[in-house]
Amino acid sequence: MEAAPTETERAAVAERLLTSSLRTSYDPTVEIDWDAPHTPGAYWLPPHRSSLYGTPLWEQLSEEQRVELTSTRWPARPAPGCGSRRSSCRC
Repeated sequence: MEAAPTETERAAVAERLLTSSLRTSYDPTVEIDWDAPHTPGAYWLPPHRSSLYGTPLWEQLSEEQRVELTSTRWPARPAPGCGSRRSSCRC
């Protein structure tokens, strides 16, 4: 049976974990430039986070359509001639 860690050992582990946490975390309200423009052609989210990723429909999309699918920019109203009453329609 092993002896319980000493106070010094527990403090060393705590210090190591806190230091590691500081290196691998960030504050998005401070470290992200929310006013910066989006880079054209860049995904808004990683592609694998898209709801269609890995499906046959995803494979049929162009790169431009895939990028747009990861966007959070949705129109305020349907396109002209659209029969949908949903404001989020993308037709």
